[in-house]
Amino acid sequence: MEVVAQQIPGVLRVRVAERTLVKPLDSQAVLDLRRPDTVVIALDLKGADFISSLFLQGCIELARTLVGSGQQLVLLHLLPQQERLLEFLVGTPRLLVLNDEAQLDDRLKSLAAAASPDGPHEGVTRAEKFMLWG
Repeated sequence: MEVVAQQIPGVLRVRVAERTLVKPLDSQAVLDLRRPDTVVIALDLKGADFISSLFLQGCIELARTLVGSGQQLVLLHLLPQQERLLEFLVGTPRLLVLNDEAQLDDRLKSLAAAASPDGPHEGVTRAEKFMLWG
């Protein structure tokens, strides 16, 4: 896994460079990459042609761990069939699945707006509220 430099404060973007993800996600390796200011961990799966249910199960477990500490896992560039498998595994996903960096930027802007006392709070998850207001 490769850490990609971010211009967005609080976001740790991790590129998973393998084309075939058969083994479970090494959650501890991802957790070890966190910085003190990390609020969102974005796993960039661009180029992964095959993602096993074991890998996705590891993502689900990581998401649960992160939610407990007020952080969120975002999956970038999932293929439609991978997204359907994820929905099947978790029902209502705790993971936020986005198609590209533009959607990630939009989501972070809405969180920033919600962080202000007068900002809109619609569409902000419980985990995000915890991150914003403690």
